[in-house]
Amino acid sequence: MRALGGFAWGLGGLMACAPVRPASEPALDGGWLGRMPTAAPMGRPTAGTTPDAPSAGMDLRLDEPRARDVRYTGRTWLGVELGTAPGGGVLVKAVVRRSPAAKAGVLAGDLVLEVDGTAVRAPRELQREVGSHAPGDTCPLTVRRAGADLVLEAELGRAPAPGETARLELVGVLAPELGVLEPVGDAVPTALAGLRGHVVLVDFWASWCVPCRIGVGALARYHTRFGERGLRVLGVADDALPEAAAAARDWAIPYPVAADPSQRTQGAYHIDVLPTLVVIDKRGVVREVVSGYSPAETAAVGALVERLLAEPG
Repeated sequence: MRALGGFAWGLGGLMACAPVRPASEPALDGGWLGRMPTAAPMGRPTAGTTPDAPSAGMDLRLDEPRARDVRYTGRTWLGVELGTAPGGGVLVKAVVRRSPAAKAGVLAGDLVLEVDGTAVRAPRELQREVGSHAPGDTCPLTVRRAGADLVLEAELGRAPAPGETARLELVGVLAPELGVLEPVGDAVPTALAGLRGHVVLVDFWASWCVPCRIGVGALARYHTRFGERGLRVLGVADDALPEAAAAARDWAIPYPVAADPSQRTQGAYHIDVLPTLVVIDKRGVVREVVSGYSPAETAAVGALVERLLAEPG
């Protein structure tokens, strides 16, 4: 994710920079489109599915109101990250949580051989076959798992809008660890586990991203307003360390900032739009993900932070 691969887009007061993934990366069959689609509610898990939880008995309060519903495009979606496999077939590298593929029982490591009876040998062929169906269609998938061929029935959905895959993947589960970051200064936490008992905002941004710079002002105010009550804010920059340090200085960022030049932390958090803000509660559970910048969503984050600070640690 680099400046020369990004563009700005917005609608309805939302602004974001959408970095384009390099062509060498494996295809994601439900990749984002460079526009803001109409809003649509996120469906609840179907009967018989097991909710994700960080540990047994934890009340994740997933039914509480969020800043907004997940946004979707009109594009047909299965919800798998794809790779090539020697000898034919399409390798499933990852399955998006709550996606049609996940509900159908597709697993990472499966080899997709056919989509609705049509053989597929490369990611683009699978994308084409999925795209030939409409959202809501039932699509049989022939997959090879542990040497056996299985037929799974997937009810295809609509692809999440830019930035929305992170919400599907993260909300309600333990936040991924930060990975190896290069700190601007020496105040950056090395592990989220050390911040248990605090509400944490992790802001993914870049020095070249204008909406990121606008959003930093609100985060600085939250840092000042809620810091003594237990809020911790961390900026993770999609820049080399010198550029991240210069932006942190020029923008007068008052909270810890680190560079993520390897993009490993971005990858762990499924970041495909900047800025993206991840809200983590005192137990380390992700409670909200907000991509782009809008005054309304920024205010909603402030209200959520107040609620989370009032919860027991």
